[in-house]
Amino acid sequence: MPLPDDMRDSRDPVAGLERLLLDRARAGVSHGLVLDVAGQGPLGLDDLAVEDETLVGVVTEEEVSRVAERTAVLPGVARDEDGRWREVLADWENHDGAVPVTVDLYDALRLLDDEIRSPRANIRLAAAGLSADIYSSLLSSRWLVDSSGGRHSVPRPAEPAVFTDAPRGLGASLGFSREIHPAFLADTDEARSVRAWLRKRGVLLTDGDAVAVIRRLAAIGAAGSGGLNVLQLTDDQLIELRDGFASVPDSERETLGRDVGHAIRLQGHRYDRAGKREDIDVAPAKAHLPARLDSSEREESFAFAAGRTAGLVWLRPRYAEVLQRGGAGMGARKFLRLLGAETAPRLRRHPGARERFTQSPKGLPADVISGPRARTDALRALEATFTLDDYESPDLRAVASGIAAEQNPQIRRRRAAALFHVLGRAWSRFSDHDEVDAVYDYYAWQNRGRTAAFWLWQLRDTPWLDDSNGAPSAPARLCMRTTGTVAVYGADDERFLHPETQQLVGRRSDVLRALGISAEARTEDLVECLQRLRRREEEGGDRDVPAALILYQALAERAFGRGTGASGKMSLGSVLRAFGEALPVSLW
Repeated sequence: MPLPDDMRDSRDPVAGLERLLLDRARAGVSHGLVLDVAGQGPLGLDDLAVEDETLVGVVTEEEVSRVAERTAVLPGVARDEDGRWREVLADWENHDGAVPVTVDLYDALRLLDDEIRSPRANIRLAAAGLSADIYSSLLSSRWLVDSSGGRHSVPRPAEPAVFTDAPRGLGASLGFSREIHPAFLADTDEARSVRAWLRKRGVLLTDGDAVAVIRRLAAIGAAGSGGLNVLQLTDDQLIELRDGFASVPDSERETLGRDVGHAIRLQGHRYDRAGKREDIDVAPAKAHLPARLDSSEREESFAFAAGRTAGLVWLRPRYAEVLQRGGAGMGARKFLRLLGAETAPRLRRHPGARERFTQSPKGLPADVISGPRARTDALRALEATFTLDDYESPDLRAVASGIAAEQNPQIRRRRAAALFHVLGRAWSRFSDHDEVDAVYDYYAWQNRGRTAAFWLWQLRDTPWLDDSNGAPSAPARLCMRTTGTVAVYGADDERFLHPETQQLVGRRSDVLRALGISAEARTEDLVECLQRLRRREEEGGDRDVPAALILYQALAERAFGRGTGASGKMSLGSVLRAFGEALPVSLW
């Protein structure tokens, strides 16, 4: 058959005949050609199919005809060894001639879902797809075969499934590894190409690689998958997982641990609003450690502080014994903490923050539903309308409210002291988020200074600490009993922190300061005390010069920045204006 490249570039009769022959071949021969196909009889080109060059030796003739939905393939007698037949068919197709249907690699990859294909055939076809960088069909088709002949699609990143070269290692222990068919382990170029791609995707593990299994679990947890994708672990599986973490590089261990803690489920419990215990399965990364697994004394643990607070979830104490088995791996507390279990309340970004300006951080409004009134007032005093990067702690709020509702005063004070100790031990974490920027929204965030974080305002506003009379009171209205505060408030003032509580938590100065519980009188209280002294003298009472001098000395220290405690909300200007009203007549 002639081709355009065979034509002579001349006007002699031979060249004209060649062009005529080419035109007749395109228009006449292609449509009239009939080929005798074994078992099918004479067939025209329109009834036949041919495979793309990339599929030679990859798919069978029957598969080509089936994909093309044609009776047969172009027989071998119509194909020359040099491949000129492909050039002829391409020329005829470009000039509206009759040609067989061509099956390309994209078409053939549909065969990967054919369950009667052998594993070796799938490997050849998959390798061809990889060579052409065609991945979509490989990811959507069920072409991977396990050792029992079962067919599977390539596991997704957040799916608890991997393939292994042998049924061993952590993946087998956790029950989500499948032994791959021996054909995929063959010493051929195609099998090696497929294995390399599967390893790169983290779905083919060899040599019982525990780290790869842990990374797969972490991917499941990081994706937030639930339902069928989470793994309920037995005690033995938990021990195997603990031992597997010994092989994880230190640089990855913490991140992988917390993500794995979202992907697995262990035995736990919680309490309902009536205080009734309910056994549940829980992700370690969302649970707290019971007192038995806490490093602190029982009455200083978060579990003791929480009591039967509704909503909080706890791991079962039995894991202390479970994880003692199995050799010299990580201890129970260390391992469960690695998985994200906590011994203190969790902080989280406040979900009420909203976008006010593009390309700027979200802001939490001054007026938040169920937000502390004191926070709103403090922001208003700063002429601020939002706070940035603000945090809340529903667990902390729930526990503090539970303590406030405790009817037994002795237990209430012991639980409150325990919560103090919990906050104190974790203060390095809490102190990173105890203050936030207060801003005004005008074209952009206009800084108005600093204020307490939302979670801290809530804690200050909840009556979970007893005053000196034993009544539940908000921390914001309490102070420590010291010589100075007694001199200002008197020995019987109810605003003092209960003596039992003060004795137990007095060393937690960071927490006391954050809650606004000062060892000094507030500035406005100093001024008020001076005003009382003056009124008493004006009414004919005794002159108390030593008391007045002590109060003025304390005010002077506040004015010149030498004070150590609560200055209150009173500005220096307000203090100076009050001097004209406060100083006893005899001292002017």
